[in-house]
Amino acid sequence: MSIYRPTVRPRGPEKCEFLIVGEAPGSNEEQAGVPFVGSSGKELEKMLTEAGINPGLCRYTNVINIRPPDNKIDIFFRSSKKAALADGAVWFKGKWCMPEVLEAVAELHNEIERCQPACIIPVGNVALWALTDYWGITKWRGSQLRLANGTKILPTYHPAAVLRQWELRWITVVDLKRAKKWAHPDTREPDWQFILRPGLRTVIQTLAKIDALNVPVAVDIETRNKQIACIGLAWSATEAICIPILCIENAAGYWSLEEEVLIYRAVSMLMRKKQCIGQNFLYDMQYFAKQLGLRLDGWDDTMLAHHVCFPGTPKGLDFISSLYNDFHRYWKDEGKTWDRNTGEEQLWNYNCLDACATWEAHHRIAKVVEAFKLTEQYALHKAQSQTAFRMMLRGARVDLEYKRAFTKELEKAIEELYSFLHFTLGRPVNVQSPKQMHKLCYDVLQLPPKYKKTKDGRRLTCDATAIEEWCVSCEPLFRPLLQAILDIRSLAVFKATFGEAGVDWDGRVRCSYNVAGPETFRWSSSEDAFGYGMNLQTISSGDG
Repeated sequence: MSIYRPTVRPRGPEKCEFLIVGEAPGSNEEQAGVPFVGSSGKELEKMLTEAGINPGLCRYTNVINIRPPDNKIDIFFRSSKKAALADGAVWFKGKWCMPEVLEAVAELHNEIERCQPACIIPVGNVALWALTDYWGITKWRGSQLRLANGTKILPTYHPAAVLRQWELRWITVVDLKRAKKWAHPDTREPDWQFILRPGLRTVIQTLAKIDALNVPVAVDIETRNKQIACIGLAWSATEAICIPILCIENAAGYWSLEEEVLIYRAVSMLMRKKQCIGQNFLYDMQYFAKQLGLRLDGWDDTMLAHHVCFPGTPKGLDFISSLYNDFHRYWKDEGKTWDRNTGEEQLWNYNCLDACATWEAHHRIAKVVEAFKLTEQYALHKAQSQTAFRMMLRGARVDLEYKRAFTKELEKAIEELYSFLHFTLGRPVNVQSPKQMHKLCYDVLQLPPKYKKTKDGRRLTCDATAIEEWCVSCEPLFRPLLQAILDIRSLAVFKATFGEAGVDWDGRVRCSYNVAGPETFRWSSSEDAFGYGMNLQTISSGDG
């Protein structure tokens, strides 16, 4: 017997080009009996119009056509197996769902069969999940996907999210424009031409082919254990080679020593001759400099070019691809989920996808730079990137003797503070342990509760802000204890950041500079690509 009784019905022509799928109705939709009629629906229609899609020719529905209490769709899901079994939820598509959800998803697929849309536009996480099994609309938005039967899908943000975060609006319009193109019957997935397990002859021949072409080359590396795992080279939006270096099938590597030297030399010669393109290329260049002895006079960086055009927006390659490239389908999890049991082919394919996405994005962003009349600004920031790279390679001298003495001084100060705590409390306590700190502050000292906001609400905290507030507002006898806790934590951070910062083989400390950081174009720095060094821009002078 069905327990799913929708209170809202789809609206719009049954035979439609676009089927727009939301999550669940709100109060306005419940009153009207049809979806997307409130403020979210009005904003959605405005964005569709801007994208060149006629809202009146679209059909609108939801995954679950029942309004959840307080508009909280989480009521239809359970976060734990215990709660799920207690409430009769079932495991479905990677989540514990109430039975209504299963019926709603089945009805949604029936609706798709009736409508036969050219493209489905799921808006929001739940709609994305119901149609694809994926979760994470920020990652998957703008992706050109398909159902098992071949029906095209293009997810984007929910208009309610746009109204809460107005900066998402222009991105949503870009996605809707992509959906219009994706709906065209002639628009298909690219015919990728990847060379994934090459022999030496294929590598040398491919490098010679790239050299002969009058096109730039996009370069991308994947790393493992602080070594280059593979090098991807792309010479078009769909053609690339992945040159393996490390290989799980052979602990000694993919090539013999003589072959690897020959390949490194050939790659270095090619990169010196060609216009090279990279994404966050300062990272890759640290590896090329250290392991190949390669230094380039210049390169183009898609992340830097996009930052010059749209400062303050996301700069990851997946986001850049979703804005500029003809075809976009989120792929970055393929690199994150790789492990030894997956096989090398997944990593090598991922490497080629990165290289091709970078190659295509470069050509599109170059036109934007020109159209925005930012050519001089981009040239300036490229020059700054070169300067940053030279600084990164050079590093800074370190007084190792003073560094050791300084570290010991910090350790002694921390030990003395711990001794004070242990003597006062009559027992040892670890101020870095949340469990021990909760027991001390709330059970022993019985301090007033302090809360920290979380995604699911709030939780008790003993963080620095809470302790600082207690120092001001609580019993004065507690202040020396609380101040000692703050001092220990502060000194421990100081010791880890400065006293234990990794020094390179030549006794110098290095860092990575990020020249495409905040919208103010201020640089930032951190430890280098190999885990050495630290942020060299904000070294504390101490308390004097």
